[in-house]
Amino acid sequence: MAFGEHLRSLRQERGLSQVDLVGPGVSRSLVSQLEHGHVQPSPRAVQTLAEKLGVSYEFLMQEVPSPLERTCEVLLRHAWRNLESRRIDEAYELADEAAETARNLGHRNLLSQARLIRGWSLMERGEVSRGLDDIAQAVGRFMAPPGIERPRALQSLAMAAFYNDHYVMAESYLRVLIEVTGPRSPERGAALVHLAIVQQTRYGPAAGFEEFRAAEEMGQEIGERRIEAWGLEGRLAIMAHRHETLPTPDLKRLGALVADNERAINEISLGWLTAYQLRHDGAYQQAIDILQAQRSVRVDTGTRDMIPYELARNHLALRDFTLAQQAIDEGLALPFGRVRSGFLTYRFQLAKAWLHHLQGRTDAALQQLSTLQPVVHVMGLPFHAQMLQTLTEQWTV
Repeated sequence: MAFGEHLRSLRQERGLSQVDLVGPGVSRSLVSQLEHGHVQPSPRAVQTLAEKLGVSYEFLMQEVPSPLERTCEVLLRHAWRNLESRRIDEAYELADEAAETARNLGHRNLLSQARLIRGWSLMERGEVSRGLDDIAQAVGRFMAPPGIERPRALQSLAMAAFYNDHYVMAESYLRVLIEVTGPRSPERGAALVHLAIVQQTRYGPAAGFEEFRAAEEMGQEIGERRIEAWGLEGRLAIMAHRHETLPTPDLKRLGALVADNERAINEISLGWLTAYQLRHDGAYQQAIDILQAQRSVRVDTGTRDMIPYELARNHLALRDFTLAQQAIDEGLALPFGRVRSGFLTYRFQLAKAWLHHLQGRTDAALQQLSTLQPVVHVMGLPFHAQMLQTLTEQWTV
């Protein structure tokens, strides 16, 4: 139990008010701050409180964090801030130092917090296996370790599951996360965006529309431009997939959000969205030209890794099999890093099956599909499992 909680418990057990604890080195304000965990007491304050509560100095002092504990707590606070600001290497280094300090102290709660941050940082750096191991040790034993806000623990679990192709688990964690966060919180907005992406992965590119729209509206309402932009881009991409005309005011608003110098959103590219719409409109060569131009644009890792896949789809539509094969080979050779390697590999393998089919090599295409069927079932992708089954039936005829 933290010192503040212990102090409040002792005071209430004795029927004392905060004012009753006032004495040398202890003010009414200090008692309140101590009980809320905002500050730590001096030895003089502990002596006064012990006398007022009728306990020994040693008994009360044992709940006061040591200097090393305070150091560890400071390291963890800065690690969280760096992680949330996307300074991943700094977050990892601070969390690693905090983990070593907590281990030397034998403090399981602080060690759990440090492992959670370090694990998340490792996943963001592309070291997924090590990251999962840290998170499993941090959260597996304690689930929601004391001192770790539940939303942060749930977010770490959801992203760990997502990056490792456990989509059913990721979706369940994100739904719980949405339930436990405030209706106007950035955490809820980010969870809505991630849930929409998971749903698109599982149920097809038309899924997640309501979640993207809810994130967009929340981002507008609370002034979180990044959440608004991701929600808006997701909604427009689904509209493009449905062959709906994209509203000009929405495109202009997304462009303004991306170009905002105050808080630039470099991960989003209007060119990518335009290429996506052009493919659905049948303008394959135009889409290819834009995708080729995207290679020099700074976009997020997931978008950059999907460029070869989109190029392959457009080349296949134009029956340019040589360039389609080159794009597929490029995609399968990518070091996917922290991006969902299993799902992207599956998509490139599916493109390869289409290539075989269009080349008249139906047996090779069916063989390719047969290797993908168990994969999508294990990954929990019902839309893709049904799609593969439908293709198998069509190509067998």
